[in-house]
Amino acid sequence: MLDPFSLITNTMYGQFLYHAGQVDESIQQLRATLDMEWRFWIAHICLAKSYELHGMYGEALAACDAAFEFSGGNSEALSLAGYIHAVSGEKAKAEVKIQQLLERKANRYVPSYSVALVFAGLHETKTALQWLEQAFVDRDVHMVFLLDHKWNGLRSNEQFLQLVSRVGFWA
Repeated sequence: MLDPFSLITNTMYGQFLYHAGQVDESIQQLRATLDMEWRFWIAHICLAKSYELHGMYGEALAACDAAFEFSGGNSEALSLAGYIHAVSGEKAKAEVKIQQLLERKANRYVPSYSVALVFAGLHETKTALQWLEQAFVDRDVHMVFLLDHKWNGLRSNEQFLQLVSRVGFWA
């Protein structure tokens, strides 16, 4: 590691572990990063993703709340919390997060990918794909994460596979 005290370097290492399927190691790395600086919201977002993959929904939602607070209201924290509510069976809470995202979108930038993610968690494929198509048009940087497990429910959908291909991945 180039700088063992760099919060972003340590956080990105934790995120790379998550994407490599080393979720336990990711959680350990991100907790260690937060031990250096509890308010580093990017580490909280990454930790929430690892917790969600492990089915640790309460911990994931707490990490989303911390990320939202310490970031000054980043929409990714709302989106991820909405997705977690959806996959954990709390449909009404997920729908509240969609409303919050749409209200924010009226006044500031909210990535279409973020809205699509919550709809994907709710298994509302058609609506999720509409938002993903808009994210593609918007050249949303988050589209590189279409290979993440959170999109597995759409993998058999031809429109999704075509979108993944247009992004530059092999479907």
